[in-house]
Amino acid sequence: MAALTSIQKSVLVLVSLGEEQAVKVVKGLTNREIKVLSQATGSISKITPEEMMEVLEEFLTEVSGDTGIASTGEEWIKNIIGGGFI
Repeated sequence: MAALTSIQKSVLVLVSLGEEQAVKVVKGLTNREIKVLSQATGSISKITPEEMMEVLEEFLTEVSGDTGIASTGEEWIKNIIGGGFI
């Protein structure tokens, strides 16, 4: 798998949620965050099912460990979307 950025991985996680759930997540984002996600969407090439599973497994590992999810939801989603880069 070509190295994906944290933003690209975030897009893939959103895609895996399905459209209805992804809309709920995106509604809570700022315009800037939505723009960053939109730009990343165009930069993702074909992803195999195996690559998607790797991304989802990484996501699940991160959220199930000691990741500071007890912090505010806004901080948490910003960390997920940009790995702290947004």
